[in-house]
Amino acid sequence: MIIEKDLEKTKVLISKEEKSTLLFDQNSGNLFYELNDSEDSVDGWIESVLAKIEQIPPKQSVFVKTDDNVFKINLSTLCNLNCDYCFRDKKSHIRTELAKAKKIIDFIIDDYAPHIWFYSFSVNLTSESLIELNKIKEIKQYIDERTMPGFSVRDFKSLESALRYLSCFPRVLLEDFSDSDNLDAVVKKMDSLLNLRNLVSFFPVPDGMILLEWEANQLKNLQNLDFYSLREFNLRFLEAVFPETILRKPHYAFSICTNGTVFSKEVVDFLKEIKLDSICVSLDGPSCVHNLHRPFNDNKASHAVVVENIRKFMNAGLKVSIAAVLTSDYPYPLKLTEYFRELGVSAVSLTPVRAGTDASFDEVSVERLLDGYKNLFERFFVDVVAGDYSLVDLLKDDSVFLGVKLILSKGRLAKRCKWNENTIFDDNGDIYPCDYFIGMSKFIRGNIRSKEVKDVCEGVLSVDERPGCKDCWCKYLCGGTCYYNSFVNSEDISVPDPVECKLKQGLQVLSVKFVQRLLDSGIDLLEFGKKIGLEFNDGICFDRKFYVEHGVIFSVRGSLTKVELEIRKIFEALRKSNLDFEEDIFISVLNVSETKSNKILETVVLIATKHAVDEDFCRRMDCKNLDSFDFGKVISCESLSDDKSAENAREMLLSTVERYKIPVSGNVWYKGSLECFLGYQTKKMQMFVQRMQNVF
Repeated sequence: MIIEKDLEKTKVLISKEEKSTLLFDQNSGNLFYELNDSEDSVDGWIESVLAKIEQIPPKQSVFVKTDDNVFKINLSTLCNLNCDYCFRDKKSHIRTELAKAKKIIDFIIDDYAPHIWFYSFSVNLTSESLIELNKIKEIKQYIDERTMPGFSVRDFKSLESALRYLSCFPRVLLEDFSDSDNLDAVVKKMDSLLNLRNLVSFFPVPDGMILLEWEANQLKNLQNLDFYSLREFNLRFLEAVFPETILRKPHYAFSICTNGTVFSKEVVDFLKEIKLDSICVSLDGPSCVHNLHRPFNDNKASHAVVVENIRKFMNAGLKVSIAAVLTSDYPYPLKLTEYFRELGVSAVSLTPVRAGTDASFDEVSVERLLDGYKNLFERFFVDVVAGDYSLVDLLKDDSVFLGVKLILSKGRLAKRCKWNENTIFDDNGDIYPCDYFIGMSKFIRGNIRSKEVKDVCEGVLSVDERPGCKDCWCKYLCGGTCYYNSFVNSEDISVPDPVECKLKQGLQVLSVKFVQRLLDSGIDLLEFGKKIGLEFNDGICFDRKFYVEHGVIFSVRGSLTKVELEIRKIFEALRKSNLDFEEDIFISVLNVSETKSNKILETVVLIATKHAVDEDFCRRMDCKNLDSFDFGKVISCESLSDDKSAENAREMLLSTVERYKIPVSGNVWYKGSLECFLGYQTKKMQMFVQRMQNVF
């Protein structure tokens, strides 16, 4: 039984099952779980929890815009399929023009986003890009030229700064170089060293150095890398070895999704050249489903061709992920997933068709889709209890697990998608906030000739602002409905689409009940979270507390070197004061920002000590003394514990948070990882995400 409860400050969902009762609090993201005893005791427990929830201050989600680094170049409307639900203008027959593509790339790199270090380019939206593979290759070649990894004179303010870079290279590589008083010559020499296939062999690789998987593969294959990839790897390697010196240079990646009708060795070679070991293919299911909506332009069936090419891609060593569109005539996600599993693909994404087509869902057919998802969750549960994760693995990146992931990680969705974050270009150079709005002049953000690219309708996108969303119990699990669906239904992107809203609310109910059934069956939520792709640190627990009896805490903002020096300074001071301390250092990375030449970290550092540290030491070293510090309960400053020592620690933490400006949004210290941000790890440094105990 599901009950929605309206409180003054929040909305609560109550799920009563035979074994247990579970409450989900929209405001804090907390789950409250209790095994049933008697009806009276359950009701009493619910009332006591609701009383505690009422004491938690209301929390408004603050939307933080991510870097604008995903660029979609939509220069063609050509396609060899005639999908009846496609939103592209089928009367248009625009072909890709290389000159226009170059102008857009120049605009991105020179004007719109000149300071970011990573570009992601997508060149397929309303067309089948592989039809014009040669044009795509030419676009890639031009991007290579514009983002060629290397050093140029404009990267350096002075000869001295260039010589500082040059000093990072071993002397044996500089024996024949004598023109060190000439900036052009110094830069040219450094740039030439990036062409060496054995450059890595001249450096002692740091112990525990972490490389991305594709970089590790390149390290094993340096002799066979093309010119661009070799220079890219060498520069990335130098950045990892000398994070305080080597200039961060831009890199890029391509993303391509295909309808699966085009296959050749040339296509496979190109995909491998752009470092894709996986390809996304659109396939809606068995032939009876796929052929209904995705015929060729001459109305011939396309299913057999797509399936045959999927097998060819896999035989060529590429993984294949499936992008399937769910339509009202086949609302059976479980059957579809089982079909895709039989094909041997590596991942599946199921997306309900957009509003406004003959295949779209209505108030009646969406109920059948929810029944289909109910069957899918039932299968998930049966399989997980039996230890079978094959179906879960296929769909772990699909939106079906979004609610479950947010419940387990206590994440919050402030809005639906990357509207105004991804940057969409059409063939005229006009810029849009979303693929689906191409051609609608009302939503143009600017043009490649513009000096300014504006945000469109940014103030009405958050679930805290949209009518119909702001008072919903699952708004932070849902993020709201698609803005395109809203526009199709009401010509107002702020008004949620009622059909999609019904579907998403139903999915969140299924997500809550699924988590409850896992708890009832004794499934370890932490382990299950890892199975569906959540990256947990060992410090995050759902059933125990992380406790430090004594310690000092301090903040550091600066480069990695500055962080390390500050930690060493505190260590030395502790030693001189004869204060024993633990080997582990706990660092929370609050934020990592990029300057033109470095990474700047904002961190809070905790060193655990064996005894209390006196206030005189803390004043001298500008740190804070911590006693009986309970991370598991009080890190969010919203402890629900009845333990008085925890309450005392909470008060102390409040002042620490205020002093160091620790962002405690969503009950979380920002996730940090030395492996991810800085390129290496050490046993004496533990990065952590610490949050309130999630299940009470």
